[in-house]
Amino acid sequence: MQKKDTLAKWLNRIGIIIMVCLVLLCLPVVIPKLMGYGLYEVATGSMEPEYPVGSILYVKEALPFEVEVGDAITYTMGTDTDKVMTHRVIDIREEEAYFITKGDANEVVDMDPVSFERLIGKPVFCLKGMAVVVNFIHSQTGILTIGALFLVVILLWSVADSKKKADKK
Repeated sequence: MQKKDTLAKWLNRIGIIIMVCLVLLCLPVVIPKLMGYGLYEVATGSMEPEYPVGSILYVKEALPFEVEVGDAITYTMGTDTDKVMTHRVIDIREEEAYFITKGDANEVVDMDPVSFERLIGKPVFCLKGMAVVVNFIHSQTGILTIGALFLVVILLWSVADSKKKADKK
């Protein structure tokens, strides 16, 4: 009788461990989005060492008047694309309504100025090396894996509950 009780406890513990791991894995993605931050992957080395390739940037929306020279900004690459870039503002041309930007690791200033309307916001936090995790969570394989692990947890807890009930009889 003690063996069955121990098995039920272990099934519960395994389920709890899996669930805690899933929650911890998803927290860096879910909580910032709920707080209004955009998540963007660093794909190039233009802003190294501050924002290394493979990092995730948490970007808070900002208005043009909130940006100062020296701030890093995230902006769309053009008006007809959803691709983004993060570079540092080295000059602000208020009359023309655009920023002059440059990547920290780049030798030259960016060729195209960034119009105020393309501004997304300012990075406020960088999670180094998290792009792989975030990309996996957002992938079809990641979604299926997380869903399957939730089902495994439910199954483990159901079996453990059945074992407990059977032991009481």
